[in-house]
Amino acid sequence: MQSLTTDKNVVVEAAKKSPMLQVSDDNTMMRRITPLPEVDTAESRTVYVKGLPKDSTLDSLQGFFSKFGEVEAVRMRYHNQTKDFKQSAFILFKSEEVAKKFLENKDLKFSETDEAPLIIKTRAEWSEEKSKGREEQKEKAKKAKLDSQIESALKELKYDEGCLLYIKNIGEASDVTFATIKDIANEYGSAAYVDFPYKDDKTQALVRYTQADAAKKAQEEMTTKETQIGGNKVELSVPSGSDEKEFYERMVADKVAAGAARQKGGKGGRGGKGGRGGRGGKGGRGGKGGKGRGKDEGSDAQVGEKRKAEDEGSQPSKVVKAE
Repeated sequence: MQSLTTDKNVVVEAAKKSPMLQVSDDNTMMRRITPLPEVDTAESRTVYVKGLPKDSTLDSLQGFFSKFGEVEAVRMRYHNQTKDFKQSAFILFKSEEVAKKFLENKDLKFSETDEAPLIIKTRAEWSEEKSKGREEQKEKAKKAKLDSQIESALKELKYDEGCLLYIKNIGEASDVTFATIKDIANEYGSAAYVDFPYKDDKTQALVRYTQADAAKKAQEEMTTKETQIGGNKVELSVPSGSDEKEFYERMVADKVAAGAARQKGGKGGRGGKGGRGGRGGKGGRGGKGGKGRGKDEGSDAQVGEKRKAEDEGSQPSKVVKAE
C-alpha cells in the first residue's frame, strides 16, 4: 500500500468507493461488507483459452468474455524472454455455473474471420497437461544425454574377437539359473561375463570368455557331448562379424546406462530395476554368491560380471478486475 500512497485521505476515499468495504464515521476503521468465501472456488471458476489474437488487449478480452457472463479477472500470458503475448489467457468468471456454461462452447471463435476455433479447457486440465509436458521434456533431455554418452563410449570400443559363445534352445526349467549357465561355461575356460536370459529370452544365453580358444572349445565339446540344459539339447555358435559387434555395443550401452542410473539412485540399466546390465539383478557387482566382477582384466574387464534379474511456465500475467 505504501508503494502506492501514504496519504490517509486518498486511502479512505478509495475504500469508500469499494462495494466490498465499509468505512467508520471517523474514517479510522474499515471492515468487509461481504463475508469471506468459505471455500476458494477460483480453480473451478477459471477457464484457459488459447488462440486469441496477437493484438489482444485487456479491454478487448474483457469485452469479449463478458458476453458469456460476469468476468472477475482476465490474466493474459506472456513469454518470459520476449514478453510477447502467448495468445492465451486465464478467464476467472464470477461463478462456477458461468464457467461450466462457457466450457460448452466447443466451436467458439474470437472473430468470425478466424480460421480455427478457440481452444478452451478447465484450469485443472491445463495444469495436468502442463505437468505432463514438463515430465516429457525431462525424459527427452535425459535420453538425449544418455544417447550422447553411449555414442562417445562406442567410439572407444575395443574387444578381442572370437571370445563369445552363443547358447540357444535352453529348456525353460525352473532350476535353470544364471549359476547353471556359468558353471557349465566355466568347464571349458574362464567365463568373464554371462548374460542370461539373453535379450530377456530364457531360452538364450551369451558367454564371454577371457580367451578365444575357450569359446571354440566349449562350442565343439558341448556339441559333441550333445549337452542339455533344462532338458533341451542346446545349439551353440561363436558369434563373429556384425553379430559379435552388436553384443559388445549392447554391453557398452548397458554399462553407460547402469552408471547413469546409479548416479540418480536408480536400480538398473536401461531396463530399470534388474534390467540389462543393471545392478538390481541378483549376483550383480558385489552381490552375494561371488557373482561380482570377473577375473580377467582384459580390454573390457571394467564392465564386470552381469546377471539378469529374475524377479504454469510464463511471466506473471496482467490482470483486470471487474468492479
